[in-house]
Amino acid sequence: MKGFLVSGLIAGLYALSASAAAVTRRGIAGGPGELATRDLYNANTNWNRTYAPAEPQQIHISITDNAQYAKVQFATLEEIKTPLFQYWPKGSQRKAVTIENGQNWAFVDNGTAHHTIYLHNLQTRPLKAATIYQYKVGTIDMSGNSTWSQSTFEFHTASKDDTTNFIATADLGLVNAVALPNLINLAKSHEYDFMTLSGDQAYDMADFNGTKGDDYMNMVQDLFANIPFIGGVGNHESAYNFSHWKNRFNNVPYQESNFVNNMQYSFNYKTLHIISFNTEIYFEGSAEEITTALNWFEEDLKQAQKNRKKQPWIIVMSHHPAYCTSYGSPTDMSCLTQTAIVRDGPIGPDGNATGGIEDLMLQYGVDVYLTGHRHNYERTYPVAKGKRTSTSYHNAPSYFEILVGNAGNYELTIPFNSTGPLPDWSASRYDGYGFSVVRATPTELEFTHYQSNLDGTLGSVIDHVVATKDSKFHALYHQVTQQHKTASEKKALKVLPLGNIHQEPCGNKYGDATYASQGRQSLEQRHAKFQTLLSQRRVPRTPWSEADIEWVLGHIAKMDSNNFQSNVGLGEREARIASRIVARRHYGFGHGIGRSGDISEVQPKAAGSSLLYKLTQYMVLDLLRICGLTKAAAAACVILPMATGMALTLSMRTVGSQRPRAKYVLWPRIDQKSCFKSIITAGYVPVVIPNVMEGDMVRTNLAAVQGKVHELGPENIVCIMSTTSCFAPRVPDRIIELAKICQEHDIPHVINNAYGLASQKCVNLVNEACRQGRVDLYIQSTDKNFLVPVGGSVVAGPQNEPIAALSQMYPGRASIAPIMDLFITLLEVGADGFLALLQERRENYAHLCHSLSLVAHNLGCRVLETPVNDVSLAMTLNLPTDTSATSVTFLGSMLFSRSVSGTRVVPPHTTKTISGYSFNGFMSHIDEYTPRLANAPTSYMTAAAAIGVKRQEIDVFVEKLQKLLGKTLSVNLTRGKFVQI
Repeated sequence: MKGFLVSGLIAGLYALSASAAAVTRRGIAGGPGELATRDLYNANTNWNRTYAPAEPQQIHISITDNAQYAKVQFATLEEIKTPLFQYWPKGSQRKAVTIENGQNWAFVDNGTAHHTIYLHNLQTRPLKAATIYQYKVGTIDMSGNSTWSQSTFEFHTASKDDTTNFIATADLGLVNAVALPNLINLAKSHEYDFMTLSGDQAYDMADFNGTKGDDYMNMVQDLFANIPFIGGVGNHESAYNFSHWKNRFNNVPYQESNFVNNMQYSFNYKTLHIISFNTEIYFEGSAEEITTALNWFEEDLKQAQKNRKKQPWIIVMSHHPAYCTSYGSPTDMSCLTQTAIVRDGPIGPDGNATGGIEDLMLQYGVDVYLTGHRHNYERTYPVAKGKRTSTSYHNAPSYFEILVGNAGNYELTIPFNSTGPLPDWSASRYDGYGFSVVRATPTELEFTHYQSNLDGTLGSVIDHVVATKDSKFHALYHQVTQQHKTASEKKALKVLPLGNIHQEPCGNKYGDATYASQGRQSLEQRHAKFQTLLSQRRVPRTPWSEADIEWVLGHIAKMDSNNFQSNVGLGEREARIASRIVARRHYGFGHGIGRSGDISEVQPKAAGSSLLYKLTQYMVLDLLRICGLTKAAAAACVILPMATGMALTLSMRTVGSQRPRAKYVLWPRIDQKSCFKSIITAGYVPVVIPNVMEGDMVRTNLAAVQGKVHELGPENIVCIMSTTSCFAPRVPDRIIELAKICQEHDIPHVINNAYGLASQKCVNLVNEACRQGRVDLYIQSTDKNFLVPVGGSVVAGPQNEPIAALSQMYPGRASIAPIMDLFITLLEVGADGFLALLQERRENYAHLCHSLSLVAHNLGCRVLETPVNDVSLAMTLNLPTDTSATSVTFLGSMLFSRSVSGTRVVPPHTTKTISGYSFNGFMSHIDEYTPRLANAPTSYMTAAAAIGVKRQEIDVFVEKLQKLLGKTLSVNLTRGKFVQI
């Protein structure tokens, strides 16, 4: 390409920074000009296997607007007669459509060997919305022989709701592709609609006569063939006039965007308009090419502006950042010179910069600039002209940038500048590996950045931000508040933060204007905080004050009819409350939630109560994800004003309503009476699955479960009810394997996850069970997870339909009290507070384990080895085998009398009858509990490090236990009884 007019100083600095970075930046083998080797991240892919000449390889798929069409592209090593593309709705291969007509061409690499591959690009017919499609590709060679791809791949079309989820990444190499295992898992989950990649792949495709490009395309085949690719070009694709990009990714929707080639294009998906812009023109293009690119860019932005009602969000995706704060070497000026060129354009002979992209992005209201190039993650605040324009992402006055260049490649990651003050626009930085996921609705654009661990597993959330625009949800609140105001209330809007708060100062009439202005500012701040809550519908990061929470409750309560000043109620239920104390306790909420037939339905008399319930549901769903549940596992939830046992009953009735012949519930034994009685109360027949011993652990007997499925018949089984959180030595059920059994036999799966949100192991099990098998509903207690009074539960699931069915199963209205408790707690603790509680619990579990081990060592006992249970611990009691159960449990009574609650002392040989069913060895979850090093059933005691427990409490418990066992009790070996001295 011809060079463009850039001053010699800028060009020289760019060349210097590039060469210096190549020499001094940290890196490993496998970069440009170097052979790639197998590593942890590419070892399980097909990148270096031998392909037959006519065998399809390098398969990848893209889509047009709203997934109306899909385009698949693949390569062969020889010229073929006919390419084949066969696709069908998942599970209905008899409906397969085969496409044979498409584009076919030979791509000759410009290296000395003139390595040639043959590329084939085929498009579907119009696709059905909200459908998962399976597909494979094939060939008919010149001799008439057919060859199909070894694997069948999947993609899905746009769902019928207004939510979009996609993956965002960049800078992915053939070696050290740390995020690749995570990306492949997400691609196959159908949780995400497409994937963006903001340039730089393989490092470099043109190496070794283009064979490195072949290897890379085969390595990412499991990724790019299972999720539509919406990518852009980077500087590492520049060889031979970007020929590898232009040929290998010819199926992106550039033709539909009226651009001459795939270097630039745009794409609509529900509420999103995404533009792939080529910033390489600034560094390897001509002035004419810059003009052509910018003219197309502006025309596309003009059209996008006209379509704002359909696509309110505009995202520009490109390779080079407009803002960044990292450096690859002492002479790396990329975040100074290159970013300036991208923003403002190259410097001409007159010394002025023209032709950048920032002016156009600001002029047409671009919301996000999505980029890469720097091998790290960075987020800005809304920014323009080098200055932060706001710290809020609500109705932001300018765009903000998300830099996601940390997928992993030979250069490792790039550190950040740690000297001097950061620019005011820098909001979040992370120099490890990872990727982002994005959720878009008409009013929200949510970015979450995940860490990718070096062992290939998914790490924790690194960063999270939600951009919002005024929503119908928010407007509804104001509409309702205005509708029911008296004249005096409407007049009061001049000083109350419910209407137009920006009024003239009232100081001349009512006092000093300065004081009035300060008061108005305070009201504005409170109003703005509530606006943000309504718009974002997320748990606020930082806690709210009690005054702010009570202010919100008071104003929401005014939306209920019983609090209208002019309301006259002539019905039998008008939220009349006789006691003022009770009315104050409930902040004036008296109508409850829901309507007859659906607990989630808006109640006409109780717009405020309904709003409070909906808002709490949104925040709880957010908190489930903060606790580590994926969006695929926690797609929806409902809050019930009933504790876990009754929530289990309602859940079983919900799944059972679709299975009229079924009457059995398969239940791996867990010695908690409420779980068992929930089956009886639901009217079903419990089938108790006995557990098995595994070392010290009591575990699920999968063979027994399979046996009962075959014996009773899947159609006669209401569900399998499994358990996660439990008392040691019982450990969580093997819910992943149970989920697979349920999926195989089409049996509903209900999980009792009572206090599992505090356990990372339980959360991971639920995530994987939802991903690998069938989970319909899982239930968690509000008091055990969220530290509120007993009386509520949260039922969640990976699909919306079971949650909606459960809401409609609830009879009549319900109390708002447990929901209000949860609402208040979520605001008062905040997301950061809950994360701190989770971290504190993990640390306290380790402390309890260490402390209890010391006690056990001193007394000749043993802490049982139950590593799968990361909440509860058990310690053997060194007692004679003939010690009576009453004497054993007396220890628990003595602890309770010394103000230690929650521990359990479990004797052997105890039988308990519940609703006519007898359980031997009750409380030990198995008929006879004999741990690994024992010869006979053994007594033990349990203790748990649940959320909210304090280190001091553990220390006090250990001290009292040590004293009780070592000094105040002795064992009468003759009688086999405890004797208090």
